[in-house]
Amino acid sequence: YGVARDGAGTAVADGSLLSGELLSTWRDFEQSGDLLGLFEKKRFRKRLADGFSGRNQRGADLLATAGAAVLALAVVQAESAAEAVTRAWRSVDAGAALLAPTRGLDRPSHDLRDRLQRVVADWQAGLTSAIERVAESNRRLDLIAGQQIDGLTAVLAGVALDNLGSVGVTARGRAALEAVMGQGRIAEIVTGARTRLVADIAEVLAGEKQRFLDLLESPEQVQTAHDALRDAARRADYARHSEALDEEMA
Repeated sequence: YGVARDGAGTAVADGSLLSGELLSTWRDFEQSGDLLGLFEKKRFRKRLADGFSGRNQRGADLLATAGAAVLALAVVQAESAAEAVTRAWRSVDAGAALLAPTRGLDRPSHDLRDRLQRVVADWQAGLTSAIERVAESNRRLDLIAGQQIDGLTAVLAGVALDNLGSVGVTARGRAALEAVMGQGRIAEIVTGARTRLVADIAEVLAGEKQRFLDLLESPEQVQTAHDALRDAARRADYARHSEALDEEMA
């Protein structure tokens, strides 16, 4: 489960999630002009006149796809961890004995996806809140956020899953956000959001790990059992000595 946690932490920061459907959705959002339309005054006014219509849908699609990518990552990590621990325990007699009465530990809990969906929702809500906090003292951002907070959140979500140390897939989106919010502020928001996201995923994984730990006796229970065995051994030894003395005296 530690490997699963570290794997999730790496994936949300190295840009590897920006592939497949998420990559396709980002490119569609960018190439359609919706990305620049969020930030360029002329395009923004046109979108206001058009009522945003279907263009809003591409922003919503991007945000949903980013969330789905994070969810899929966390689910896969949890599944891999459950399989790995089960396989390791079954390879030794003691572990196999612990697993024997229990079924299903080689798979995640039935409510895992629901718990991780809440994690993803909290991550996205945190990105929205970060934008709104900056907008309180940023008139230009406030104007955009007032009409297109979901679109801004979608762009920030994509940037947050990219590698900030290189020119990644979301370079244009990052540059646009930095032009409005400041480079340092974007880095701060992304770093904080990643830290909270990984911590929340780690908490869910810890719950999954606990299913295995619950099969083990606690250290206190083990100590109590050892103490009882030692006490029983002392009583048995005393009884043998007493019998020997009785025989000698007889």
